[in-house]
Amino acid sequence: MKRMICVALLLSLVAVGMVGCGKKSETPTPVRTDLWGFETEAEVAAFDNDNTDAVLAYDQVTVFKGIGSIKITPGGKPETKIAAKLPVSAYDPWKKSKVFVVNLYMEEGMDPAINTVFLGMADLGPDGDSWDWVSGSFYKINSPVTGWNKCPIGLLPSMKNLDSTHQYKLYIGFYNEDEMKITTALANVFFVDAIYIE
Repeated sequence: MKRMICVALLLSLVAVGMVGCGKKSETPTPVRTDLWGFETEAEVAAFDNDNTDAVLAYDQVTVFKGIGSIKITPGGKPETKIAAKLPVSAYDPWKKSKVFVVNLYMEEGMDPAINTVFLGMADLGPDGDSWDWVSGSFYKINSPVTGWNKCPIGLLPSMKNLDSTHQYKLYIGFYNEDEMKITTALANVFFVDAIYIE
C-alpha cells in the first residue's frame, strides 16, 4: 500500500514538472530607443508648432544630454505644441515599448508652470497626405520643479498597432490645467531634450 502511494506521488510530481516545462509565452521586452536628441538644427527643423504660434529654436545652453535641445517660446494659445513624424526606424521598438519619455526644462519662476504633457498620434497613410486620429495619452506633473522634469507618458495599445506601410505624426502638447480642467496659456520659454521610448 505504501509503495502504491509513493508511486502515485511520484507520478504527480512528474506531471507537475511536465506542465512547468511548457513553452512560456513570449512578451516583448521594452528597450530604450532614442527618438530625438536635438543635437542639430536640422533635427529641430523637423518639428512644427501645430498651428499654436509657438516659436521653436535650436539651443545649446540649456541641455539635458549631448550638445543641443529645442527651445520653445509659447505663442499665447491655451496649449503649446511641437509635432513631428515618427521615424520609420523606430516602428519596431515602438510596438514593444510602454512609455514615451519627454525631458522638460522649466526655468525658475515659470508662471504658469506646465503641469500636463499630452502625446497625440495621427495616421498619415502610406503617402503622408491623409490624416486619421489614432489616440492620445496624458502625463500629469504633480509637483513641477525648476530644472529638468522627466515626463513618462504611457503608450496605449491603439498607439502601438502600427502599419509598417503608413506614416505617423506625433503631437506633444504642454499646458497648465486647473482642477476644473481650465487651461491657462503658457507665458515663459521652456526646453525639451532627450525624447525616447522604452
